[in-house]
Amino acid sequence: MWAGPPIENLNWRSDPQISELVPIIAARRTPMDEADTLIDAFAADAGANKKTRLTLLFAGVFDEINTLRSRILSGIERYSQHQIDLAKRIKEESLSLAKAKKAATSDDDKAKTAELEKKVLWDTRIYDARNQAVTAVCESPVILEQRIFALSRSIQNVME
Repeated sequence: MWAGPPIENLNWRSDPQISELVPIIAARRTPMDEADTLIDAFAADAGANKKTRLTLLFAGVFDEINTLRSRILSGIERYSQHQIDLAKRIKEESLSLAKAKKAATSDDDKAKTAELEKKVLWDTRIYDARNQAVTAVCESPVILEQRIFALSRSIQNVME
């Protein structure tokens, strides 16, 4: 993705102009054509230290996007664990419901069984809704990876 100079351990935050620009061009809400324009303007003003400053800019963009990507992945892991826990609970509730239906003899037992059945249905609905949402959540890291790739190309194109 990045064929420029190494970016490890660069303090991009020490440059006020870069610190101000990084969150703008890294943000997903900033259209790529606008980010390209900002990168071009930054490169035009970079002067003799153009390569160094553009490397710092990329280091900042990479750091910002990678941090966000890591937070999203951690969230996906937590989300998945909640789904696993909910699936286990639904399984246990379903087994209890089956036993309760077989054993229900009085009206009180039937009322308790009906309540348990409502709980199973509700938990199943929640599980299904979350399952549908997981696709959109899992696309976010990919979108971020595509953005960092596009930004790296834009920065490298003005580096020469």
